[in-house]
Amino acid sequence: MTKNKLHWMTMGTEDIPQRPERPLGVTALTIWDGVMVGVVPAIRSGIIIANTSNQESISILTLCLATGIPIAIVSAAFGTFRGNDRARLSLLVLLTIYFSLNAFQSVILLVSSDLIPEEQLSSVGRIITAIISVGINLWYFLRPKTIAFFRKPIEQNN
Repeated sequence: MTKNKLHWMTMGTEDIPQRPERPLGVTALTIWDGVMVGVVPAIRSGIIIANTSNQESISILTLCLATGIPIAIVSAAFGTFRGNDRARLSLLVLLTIYFSLNAFQSVILLVSSDLIPEEQLSSVGRIITAIISVGINLWYFLRPKTIAFFRKPIEQNN
């Protein structure tokens, strides 16, 4: 009885090509990117903006960059986790923009102000973190084995 029921449930699915199993790296990187580069910065920016006094003004551009990019990263990370190829490419673009802006801000701080040594080291650390983070994501998500997960299986013509 169970065998027949199982056969009935799987009948006709033998010829449907299956997507490869999600690689562990896709799971790990999308969760890391979504939480640490998306959720945490968005919450941090929201708290900072909420605590800004009425005398200080926040431009729309600052608001978009501070909260919009991290929220978009969360969305792209979720789509990438689900196997969407466009989301994978969007995630890579958004991460590159986000980390480039962070590194640029750190360079500006290093060049234009008199930082104490701890702050200088922190700025250099943010630049190194940006380079490594973008490098790891680009390297992993552009590997042929990883790309295979995002490609739709080719239908077989019978």
